[in-house]
Amino acid sequence: MPFELGRPFGAPHEPEFQLDVLRATLRLLEQPSGPVIVDYPHDAPAGDGGEPWACPVALPPPDAAATEADALREALLNEVGLLHPWYDEATRTLGRSAVGLSGLGPDAIEEMAAVLAGFAAGDSPAPPEGASQEMPILLRFLSDDLKAFYMEAATAQPGRSASPTDLSEWLFRDTVFGDVLYRLRDRLSASEEPREKAVAGGFIPFLYAQRPER
Repeated sequence: MPFELGRPFGAPHEPEFQLDVLRATLRLLEQPSGPVIVDYPHDAPAGDGGEPWACPVALPPPDAAATEADALREALLNEVGLLHPWYDEATRTLGRSAVGLSGLGPDAIEEMAAVLAGFAAGDSPAPPEGASQEMPILLRFLSDDLKAFYMEAATAQPGRSASPTDLSEWLFRDTVFGDVLYRLRDRLSASEEPREKAVAGGFIPFLYAQRPER
């Protein structure tokens, strides 16, 4: 199927096209033997006609001088607060959320952000109460939850369609949270603790292995 990774049915909010993909898949069951490999012949719909996607919130630029834990925490919490109304809109529309891998719910987003920012800035914050894992693996779970929060909030703007590449570039290049992820990766990579080094590799996709210019 000639679709972007993570979109096995082509494009969101295109039920007729998605049904065609599903019907083509089920028709493979009519083959007399297998395995069977068949190319799907259609590209995904263009969606909004190619209008560039934009995040629904104009996020303030990260403070380049925010090297202390309290400054980084304040910047990240401010960003989370700006995105929260759009996250709430996304969960109302979808009726679900991917936040929760850490064992904490959406009501603990600010607490998750504070822990991540503190660790990224050099502190050793205590794990939030109710977390499903211990440090350092908990950092990865908290990061995944916050990443889901950002992605769901960013796609809540009506009338726009964002590709996975759009979302990744926005998250890692334009947000304080992206900067926090790089700081986490760098601190864990520099650690003498084998478990922390093992966790470090999961923070930044290969495409963004190098910290982007801001």
